[in-house]
Amino acid sequence: MLGWKLLIGFLFVAIVGLALFGFVFSLQQLT
Repeated sequence: MLGWKLLIGFLFVAIVGLALFGFVFSLQQLT
């Protein structure tokens, strides 16, 4: 089954995206 591999990939991308978004947001708050 490839479904779980696709799900893990999606979760990984979502976590990385949220981390980047939070990092950029905190940078904007500092300035």
